[in-house]
Amino acid sequence: MNDTKTAMQSGFQIPGRTLHKLSWKEIIHQLGAAPNMLSVSRIVFLPFVIFLIKHNMTPWSVIALGVLWVTDLIDGYIARKFRQQTELGLVLDPAADKLTSAALFVTLYLYRDFPLWITAIVLLRDFFILTCALFLIRRSIILGSNFLGRLTTVTISIIILLYVLNLEKLSIGLCYLLMVMMFLTLISYGLRFFRYLSKEKK
Repeated sequence: MNDTKTAMQSGFQIPGRTLHKLSWKEIIHQLGAAPNMLSVSRIVFLPFVIFLIKHNMTPWSVIALGVLWVTDLIDGYIARKFRQQTELGLVLDPAADKLTSAALFVTLYLYRDFPLWITAIVLLRDFFILTCALFLIRRSIILGSNFLGRLTTVTISIIILLYVLNLEKLSIGLCYLLMVMMFLTLISYGLRFFRYLSKEKK
């Protein structure tokens, strides 16, 4: 897929066969691509990270979070650098990101007194985005992350790190900033979603 990184910032049509039309054999084959294996490894590694946070093993929790975030950066780099983008990877990577974010926020709520209302907003927002994404995938369309979405992800990562380090007082301002950013990303994604729906009807 040429120029996939640029295309994903605004949304694009998946060339060739779409994900939901791939056979199980093809899906398993695409799982063997290094970026997809890294995405799967993040999901597999997630329960271990939750265990560390639950038992207040702060140094190890920070290291484990670092592993999650580094693998998230590496899989995208490998996919672009070595042209290993796949239909499966275009779905698996953001799904792993959303799952990781949701699981960590719930964990922080349960074991670090993270505000329930923020956790609920994060979960509802991610559920909306994933539902829209799956709807568009059925129509061979992928809406990738834009700058605001990536900035929101960075803010989420900082907040999670501060809570893991028991420095939650430093995150109060960031939490309110996150709410504003999530609202804006939701509007941005919603506009892009309905734009593609309108194009499809024409």
